[in-house]
Amino acid sequence: MDPRSKRIRRDILLAVKTLFMDNGFDGLSVAEICQKADVSRSAFYAHYHSPDECIAQLLKEEFAPWKGLFWNPAWIRTVYS
Repeated sequence: MDPRSKRIRRDILLAVKTLFMDNGFDGLSVAEICQKADVSRSAFYAHYHSPDECIAQLLKEEFAPWKGLFWNPAWIRTVYS
């Protein structure tokens, strides 16, 4: 992915995270996200299909470090042995 696309995706996700924390899920609209991220609607849709997809990406990134801990069968066997 080129640096510009990475920057746009980063800016969009940061805007979604900020808006979500301030207004909740119902407060997310593509127009607000674009305004906060300072990107056009076409740039938003070039990278994401909807605010839902942004939330899914944020959750994936936020919980990625925990995945190995909670979904590790060896860990489960150790805890419940």
